[in-house]
Amino acid sequence: MEILTPISSSVITPQSKKETIFDLSGQGISVLKPGDFNGYDKESTLDLSRNCFHHIPKWISELPITKLIISDCVPKFGLSFEAGFKKDIVVEAYGMGLEHPPENLDSSQVKCETDFTSHKYFEQFAQEGFLYL
Repeated sequence: MEILTPISSSVITPQSKKETIFDLSGQGISVLKPGDFNGYDKESTLDLSRNCFHHIPKWISELPITKLIISDCVPKFGLSFEAGFKKDIVVEAYGMGLEHPPENLDSSQVKCETDFTSHKYFEQFAQEGFLYL
């Protein structure tokens, strides 16, 4: 005969992981190099805002980050992401005047003044004869 013992009735709620930020904002960075990340210690958010680079390499998406902040980076030649940039990283890009998602990013991962996932956004470009995916 097996004797069963009751399990506690208390409910365990998972705690959300606290956001940690590696801050490289306003450092005058024009080209992203691995050496810029010497102090990085697996923070969940990478803040590169207020810098002036025009290309974000794929290796940045290999860091264990969930959010990349590039707000107020206004490069002279536009902004591009290297092909293969991970799609599960939220890219926050406020204050940049983006009219389209940057190349090689999914429209749902970009957070800025324009909602690239909205029906209104897609209607606007369908009327102009093209659709940006």
